Amino acid sequence: MTGPADAGGAHRRRSSAPGEAPAGGAPVAGASLASDPDARPPSMSAALVPRARPHWLVNDGILLAVAVVGGLAHAVLLLGWPVINPLNLEWLKGDPAAHYLGWAFYRHERHWGFPLTWTTRLGYPVGVSIAFQDSIPLIAIPLRWLSPILPEPFQYLGLYATLALVLQMYFGLLLCRRLCNAHPLFTYAGGVLILLAPVLTRRLHGHFALASHWLVLASLWACVRATPTPPIVRALWPFFVLLVVAGAIHPYLAAQGLLIALAAAARVILLDRSRWKAVVGVSLLLGGALALSLTVSGFLGSLEWSAYRSEGFGLFSLNLLGPFNPTGLAHLLPELPVAHPFQRFEGYSYLGAGIIAVLLVTLVVHRRRVLSLFGRADVRSSSWPSCARSPPHPRPSPWAPMPSPASGSRDSSICSGPPFERRGACSGPRTT
Repeated sequence: MTGPADAGGAHRRRSSAPGEAPAGGAPVAGASLASDPDARPPSMSAALVPRARPHWLVNDGILLAVAVVGGLAHAVLLLGWPVINPLNLEWLKGDPAAHYLGWAFYRHERHWGFPLTWTTRLGYPVGVSIAFQDSIPLIAIPLRWLSPILPEPFQYLGLYATLALVLQMYFGLLLCRRLCNAHPLFTYAGGVLILLAPVLTRRLHGHFALASHWLVLASLWACVRATPTPPIVRALWPFFVLLVVAGAIHPYLAAQGLLIALAAAARVILLDRSRWKAVVGVSLLLGGALALSLTVSGFLGSLEWSAYRSEGFGLFSLNLLGPFNPTGLAHLLPELPVAHPFQRFEGYSYLGAGIIAVLLVTLVVHRRRVLSLFGRADVRSSSWPSCARSPPHPRPSPWAPMPSPASGSRDSSICSGPPFERRGACSGPRTT
């Protein structure tokens, strides 16, 4: 005699052919998407391929341990112990000195105000928020409570840079594991390339708050991770945490995180258009959480927008050749000309020889895929995932399930929409 639990397990073990309904009568999500564009997936997890258990070399514990060891080792080699030592101030000069001075005055402020980062010891008698000193409010605010027991002097810039490197490698590994089907070699190779990114190395020479690239990596990982159960808040909850944290570090990175969060919300709508009202509501909450974090941290402390105006717009800009221009800081590629000398600093975005080599190899190995994006090749003759037959409906289906991170299957996506139909990527009967 079979109990309810055993019956449920037996039901889950039954397999159904593509396009058939399982024994329970519920239609298969992939089949409903391919046959009826108006059908709605029962849940977000049904529209996505479920995750399989990854190789033990890339499980969460191993990746965290590797990230801690790799990040600490890279911090010691790149920054050195004099920078990491919180009791050492001899290395502070230029921008790092300004970052430290904001914290040094803030920690001795007698009264709390709003925003929480406000101090009258700078810009007396009006005062100023140390957020504009790039003193990292996320760290400065809680450390102010501990200021009576902290040594004098005390700087946390080196410690935060070390933490940023650890988180950079950790979220880089998580992202590569998700995008590389949990392949151990590609996961660790991608994580190392992300940790050694030249643009991050350049930022760590003085702009410690802006070196929080791990916020962007964490947002990308949260966007591409397999979405669990139907509730919208549960699908997008990581962005609430990331946006609040980013709003207490730097508004530039917070703005990038918000764009990625909105992209994840748009993906939810593509998976189930009937839930767009809930997604819009959650998106507004995401924006509100970010605005609240920026306000409490002191980045949005004035209603006079002219107070945020500064010189240098257009000078500290990105050159279009920036991703391939080492600006004299590398040995393998020559330095390329720039429109303004300041583009060598704030506009520095060199990808690195390793990532450029990976891009070139990818373009050569998967040239048919690249050409198909421009209509120069027939994707049916390339190694694209097999396309489902076009449904007999004039309106294309927007649902596109993501592949499984561990299965490595190449037939888990559905090609639909005007681009594929116009280029003949998908075959099958069509009605107009």
